[in-house]
Amino acid sequence: FFFFQAEDGIRDFCLSRGLGDVYKRQIIETKDLVDIIAGVLGEIIDETGEVENQLITQFNAKSVPQITIKEYMQRIAKFAHCSQECFILALIYIDRVTNNIENFVLSKFNIHRLLITAVMTAAKFFDDRYYNNEYYGKVGGISNQEINLLEMELLVFIDFQLQVPPEVFFSYRKRLIEQEESSSEDNAQVSMQNLSLIHI
Repeated sequence: FFFFQAEDGIRDFCLSRGLGDVYKRQIIETKDLVDIIAGVLGEIIDETGEVENQLITQFNAKSVPQITIKEYMQRIAKFAHCSQECFILALIYIDRVTNNIENFVLSKFNIHRLLITAVMTAAKFFDDRYYNNEYYGKVGGISNQEINLLEMELLVFIDFQLQVPPEVFFSYRKRLIEQEESSSEDNAQVSMQNLSLIHI
């Protein structure tokens, strides 16, 4: 049973199965990937956002952030400079949270903080180069103290299980690409010029 602990782990897994060319080829633009993930999360929240008895955690903001999920993810993609794999890993980590924690429901109140924390954690686990927590906090619009607390809460929620079986990773990626292929093209351009300062 093969797990990856760093980028070389996935690369070795792919090469050993003749998938080297597939791994090296970026088959979807990062902007498209984050837009797809944002759309998937938005649909989930639309379905579950009104569920009663939702668990209140450190991820819950006092009010719904004005920035949309799509804009927020585009901001993270622009300033975090992480690999595409980190966004897929972040989605897997979020799935693990909802599966592991009873009554934890994705909502407009918690998704932003959960996203920046999951992406940061994925980058620190997977990428060779990454920033410190304070930087990711600034990207996400939260303080260094808050993101430190959120990182620990996320790790506890997923039982510190950062490793992901390659077959699970590629299954998620495949489904996201299929989602992109089946959806209509969205040519709306989101300006990042006015997103340099946010707070959630």
